[in-house]
Amino acid sequence: MWDKIQQWFALQRMRWDTRKHRAETISFSRAVKDVRNILICLPWEYREFRVARYVLKFLPQSDEHHQITFVVPASYADMIPGRPQDRVIAVNGNSRDKLGRFNDDFSRQVLEYTYQAAADFNSNFDYGTSLLCLASEAPLRIGFSSPYAELFFNVEIDKPEKRFLLEGAYRSIQRLLAIETSEK
Repeated sequence: MWDKIQQWFALQRMRWDTRKHRAETISFSRAVKDVRNILICLPWEYREFRVARYVLKFLPQSDEHHQITFVVPASYADMIPGRPQDRVIAVNGNSRDKLGRFNDDFSRQVLEYTYQAAADFNSNFDYGTSLLCLASEAPLRIGFSSPYAELFFNVEIDKPEKRFLLEGAYRSIQRLLAIETSEK
């Protein structure tokens, strides 16, 4: 309970601080065209992860245009469909603090690359992955709608009311990032 209260205060402070520093407006079509390196934070909930994994398994193996960094819980890391050009960074129990933020070492490991897009596949708000997407400084940051999404993302996807509609939401994110699939 105390952690939730601290997180609420941290979010309120962030909302206050960002009122002064609004992100610049970007051309969406140009931002999508320039996407090469992508940060994707996969869901922590296993049922959502399975749906995301199903969508991702159709990524073409020979796509030289996109390099994806996946941030995923350690218990799911070996389930990511492998492509030689992609990176998988596993989150273990020591990577997060009480508020859900990632520690400095983990953040540095993820943020050592420059990203043109970042997407949070967690349909429920996750403070740590949202902060990671914001810290990536990617011009295109995609996440699901929530009361705090405006602080972290510049493109919000409506959260599906039914869990079985998540596949469509994940495919929408995939289309927004201009990642073709090899699905037949």
